[in-house]
Amino acid sequence: MLDPLLPGDPREVAGYRLRGRLGQGGMGSVYLSYTRGGQPVALKVVRPDLAQDPEFRRRFEREVQAARRVYGPYTAPVLDSNTDGPLPWLAGAYVAGPPLSEAVRVHGPLPVETVLLLVAGVAEALEAVHAAGVIHRDLKPSNVLLASDGPRVIDFGIARAADTTALTGTDVVVGTPAFMSPEQVQGRPVGFPSDVFSLALVGHYAATGDHPFGQGHAQALMYRIVGEAPDLSACPEPLRGVLDACLAKDPADRPSLAEVIEGCRRGAEVTTLVRGTGWLPAAIAKDAASREAASPTATDERESDEAAPGSPIPPPPRPAAPPVPLLPPTVGMGRGPDLRKAAPPARPPAPPFAPAQPVPGGGPRRRPWVRIAMGAAAAVAVMVAGVFVVPPLIDGDGDGTGNTGAGHGDGSTPNRSKVALVISAPRVPSAAHLVDDICSDGFATYVDLENLSVKADQRDVADSAVSPPVTLKYMACHSDSGGDSNDSLTAELRFLDTGAVAGLVAKPDATVEECRGAARVASLPDTLPLSALNSNLVARDMGFCVETSRKTVVLVWVTDIREPSSAGGLRTFSVNVTQWKTGSEKTGS
Repeated sequence: MLDPLLPGDPREVAGYRLRGRLGQGGMGSVYLSYTRGGQPVALKVVRPDLAQDPEFRRRFEREVQAARRVYGPYTAPVLDSNTDGPLPWLAGAYVAGPPLSEAVRVHGPLPVETVLLLVAGVAEALEAVHAAGVIHRDLKPSNVLLASDGPRVIDFGIARAADTTALTGTDVVVGTPAFMSPEQVQGRPVGFPSDVFSLALVGHYAATGDHPFGQGHAQALMYRIVGEAPDLSACPEPLRGVLDACLAKDPADRPSLAEVIEGCRRGAEVTTLVRGTGWLPAAIAKDAASREAASPTATDERESDEAAPGSPIPPPPRPAAPPVPLLPPTVGMGRGPDLRKAAPPARPPAPPFAPAQPVPGGGPRRRPWVRIAMGAAAAVAVMVAGVFVVPPLIDGDGDGTGNTGAGHGDGSTPNRSKVALVISAPRVPSAAHLVDDICSDGFATYVDLENLSVKADQRDVADSAVSPPVTLKYMACHSDSGGDSNDSLTAELRFLDTGAVAGLVAKPDATVEECRGAARVASLPDTLPLSALNSNLVARDMGFCVETSRKTVVLVWVTDIREPSSAGGLRTFSVNVTQWKTGSEKTGS
């Protein structure tokens, strides 16, 4: 919806009079205006601090020029821009429909027939984007608008301008974590198939109001996107095969956009998909129509400008989209999904991506995480409109010491201890090699968060042979008996306390209740592989909280990292550990 201009907003940009605010994101603010001929436009103005960054300006100009080559029936084309002025800006075609994110949040999941048309329309829009040599990189529900005559994809490629600028740093990946492809999460080169993966996530959200890789913190989602299979059980059968193919981990295994469109046609059991004014459910169609009716017209703008002479020219009506011809049925999905079963009954509305909740009453419960075989080499961050910002995962009103006197859940007051520990990289002899998940002739570092101790250079043994209360094991080994270089090195930090839960925390002085709450969100998996340990996922001035099976609460804060002497080696971590434990609890040796 259109909001009034704020006191600090400009009233005019390069001759465009601004009629109101459409939104604001990490790159700047978006306003409604009109061309001289009366066409409504969404005018995005870049933030002043970004405008001062020469690298951002260079990238922004390049991406805007590429975006101006994009034109298709389901895109909102870039109509005008200026990348040289004090504040760079671009003007795109204005779409009055609600974002998909808002439509699902307000009205619930869409009918399967609508989602098939939606996915096919977005796929056709991506075809136009890719034909111009542009990769979207940030396809998500808020970048898909629902107009009365079909979906519109916006912000294609522009998010990349924020990459490698002074704002984000040189090691940040462009994208929104919940809708990234595995290759985006890992910081690998991104091609057109990355948008296909994101399209499937958007389609699943439209059909279910949920995410196929679960809920929780962005970091947890990134882990699962990289290393776990999607849960498509809630997805209607006509869509399931299409989305499953698009969610292949290997970009080469994903279908083309033409195959996606064909799969949607087969799922709808029609010869040709036809998208008319009735493609949206009645409530969302009414919302889109009311937005069109409520938008200020060029007449309103002229009447509000007393100095503007001449007769007003109202914006022209938008023509209805023609039927969408699709490829003949000879084009297959490759995996041959069965898309012809009847759609399940409609589900009640569900809120999108509700945050993971602490486990009630009966104490924490570790999720059934699958061990991750692929590394997540992305920064711990959340994307807001194309710009990464570190999230305030846990906030609270501590006294600066973390000692609030809060109870331990049983009416008692926990004792607080704080120590500095060094989690040393384990030695890896050339003869060390994996045998049945044990490093034969190898060593491990064991971390005991109950007794606040670390034992390095210990012989690696089976996890079941490690005496409690050891919490973590940092092990490394060569993947085969002939390996003697870092190329064959495998390593991981593994939870041995199977009853423990752990989650990320945003400050080193969190209170015991804040730390317990962070742990119970359980955003960390059972195992961190070498590629994650050696990435920005583990960095100075970050931390995690653990609630052990004995109900001890521990905050581990990374204060320093000693980097390996050679690529692919092992890091050593210096940490400050804060522990809260009731006086009645006893620990083992």
